[in-house]
Amino acid sequence: MRLTGRQTTRRELLLIAGAAALAGCRGPGSAATHPRIAAPAFPPALGDPFMALTLPATLVLDAIYDSLTLLGEAGTAQPALAERWARLDDRHWRFELRTGAVFSNGRLVTAEAVAEVFALLAAPRGRRTSAGSDLSMVDTAEARGETTIDILLSRPAPLLPAALSVLRIPEPAAYRRLGADAFAAEPVGSGPFAVDRWRQGNIMLRARPHPWRQARSSQLEVLLTKDRTARLQAVLSGTADVGMEISPDDAATVAAANGQVISRMTTSVLMINFITNKPGPLTDVRVREALNLAVDRRKLIDAFLRGQTRPATQLASGDGFGHDPALSDIPYDPGRARRLLQDAGIGRGIALTLVAAVGASASDSAVFQQIAADLREIGVRLEIRRVPPATIRQHLYHGDWPGDMFAFRTGGFDALRSFRLASCDWIAPWRCYPEVESAIDRARSAVDRKQRELAIRRLLRLDRKQWSALYLWQEPSFDAVGSGVSGWEPLRATIPLERLSA
Repeated sequence: MRLTGRQTTRRELLLIAGAAALAGCRGPGSAATHPRIAAPAFPPALGDPFMALTLPATLVLDAIYDSLTLLGEAGTAQPALAERWARLDDRHWRFELRTGAVFSNGRLVTAEAVAEVFALLAAPRGRRTSAGSDLSMVDTAEARGETTIDILLSRPAPLLPAALSVLRIPEPAAYRRLGADAFAAEPVGSGPFAVDRWRQGNIMLRARPHPWRQARSSQLEVLLTKDRTARLQAVLSGTADVGMEISPDDAATVAAANGQVISRMTTSVLMINFITNKPGPLTDVRVREALNLAVDRRKLIDAFLRGQTRPATQLASGDGFGHDPALSDIPYDPGRARRLLQDAGIGRGIALTLVAAVGASASDSAVFQQIAADLREIGVRLEIRRVPPATIRQHLYHGDWPGDMFAFRTGGFDALRSFRLASCDWIAPWRCYPEVESAIDRARSAVDRKQRELAIRRLLRLDRKQWSALYLWQEPSFDAVGSGVSGWEPLRATIPLERLSA
C-alpha cells in the first residue's frame, strides 16, 4: 500500500534540502546504476540458510536461496522449488520439484539434494538452528526419483507445505565440504542472485545467468544502515533506492522528493508478555486484565502508525492460520481497570518494570512511553528498562528476567508456532497455565487442517481468558522507495528482489 503525504513540515523541508545538498556532492560509489537497499539488519550468521526466519534479516537470503514453498495470503502455501504436493497420510507427504533448477555452482536441484538438506537439518547442529527448530516435526526425507521427495513426520503437521517456506535450500555437497561457518561466507543456492562481495556493511549480489527466477537487474547492493534517519536520508539523497523500515511520519518527506512510502503488513504481533512464574502482582489475572483495559490502542495506532493496522485481540496475527475472529476488541476502559486493581487489593497503585530491546522498531520508544502514561492514569508506575536485543534472547533461553514483563514480537503463518515459546514446556518458561497447556497439546495432535484450525481457536480463547499478555497490534512496516524505482513488491513474508530495478 502506498502512503500519501500530509502537508510537509519545516523539519521535513530541511531534511529534503539537506538531502539535495548531499546529492550534489556524492562520492564515487553513488554513480551506481544497480538498485541499492538501505537495510536495518543483515542475516545474523552471514549466508547460513537456516539461521533467520523473518525480514529484514532474510532479505538477502531469499535472493540467494529458494525454498520449497512460498507463503501466500492467509498462510497458504504457494509453489516455489516444489510445484505440487499431496498428503499421503497423517505423517507422510510427497512433493514434486520443478525441473531445471540449478545451484550457483552448476549442480542440479534434485530430490536427492533436497533430502540431503533435510538430513543436515536433522543433525544436532541443524536442530539448534531457527529452521531446524521450526521443522522439528520432520523425521526423514527420502528421494523417490529425480524430482519426487517423500517427507515423513514424527507427528501430524497439516500445515507442512506452509511451514516449509522457512527452509532455504543450500547446495548440500558444498555445505558438507566447507562446513556451516565457511559455507555461510561463500553461500551456494539456486536463487536469482549469487554473492559477489560480502563485507561488514555491504553485500553486493550479482544476477545468475539462468535461474528459474530471472532477475531484472544485473547487480544489487544491500547496505547495512542501522539508523532510521540515515536510511531515510540515503533515499532522499539518492545514495540508496530503497530505505527499509522508516517511520510512517516520513511519507510526506519522501513524497516531496518524488518518492513513495510502501507499507507492508508483517506476520508479527507486538505484545508485552507478563512474567507470571515468579511472585508478584501479575500472578493475579485481574491485574493482567486491568493493564489491558488501561491502554488506548487506537490512539497509539493513529499517533504512531498512521492508522495502518488494527488493535490485536489475541496472540495470532489477523491473517494467521487459527486467528479467531470471534474474539472481541479489547475496550479502553480505565475506570474498570481501576476497579479490578481495587478488587485485587492494590488500589493504591503498583510499580512494574518493562524490559524492551533497544532499537527494535522506529516507534517503540514513543509507544512504550505512551503506554506508561496510560498506566499512570490507573495508578501503575511503569519503568522502561532498555537492553540490547541479544539480552532479550539471552533471557528467553535462560530466564532471570530483570523485570515484570517484556516486549516481544511473535507471529508467523501458524498461531500455534508462537506457543512453542509461550508455554510450560519452553526451556525457560515465563508463564504456565495448565488449561492453556492442555489446549496446546490438543492443537498439536490435530491431524487435519480444519481440526487444527478449530483447536487453535479454542487455544487462543483460553489464552485471552488468562490475559497472558498486553496485546497491542499486528505490525505494519514502511519502506521508502525513491523515484524511478520499480518492482519493490512485498509479499506476505518476503520481498522478491529479482523484480527490483532502478
